[in-house]
Amino acid sequence: MDRVRERSAYVLALLAVWFGGLILSGNRLIAQGSTASIAVTVRDASGAVLPGAAVTVKHLETGLTRNGVTDANGSFNVPSLPVGAYEVTAEHPGFKMEVLRGVELVVGQEAVVNLTL
Repeated sequence: MDRVRERSAYVLALLAVWFGGLILSGNRLIAQGSTASIAVTVRDASGAVLPGAAVTVKHLETGLTRNGVTDANGSFNVPSLPVGAYEVTAEHPGFKMEVLRGVELVVGQEAVVNLTL
């Protein structure tokens, strides 16, 4: 009888671990499946990349704003964004600010935005 109880407890523990893993992985899939991202590259008029450019990505419906600075390759990546319309702005001292409106993100998309200052 003890052996049956041990086996039942073992099976229940396995099911609990499996079910818990299923729930956790499902949450990650939902989160990944309902967002998008934007990859921004900023260049000057000659085509050279501009490290240190300030970038702002704004969701037009909610006002959600993400800010950052381009890296040595002139790039700034913004992951896990809600879908919808965005405005992307870049500025750098000594250059005119550039604004791109109407960047429309759909689920799972990685939009590539190239801005020239």
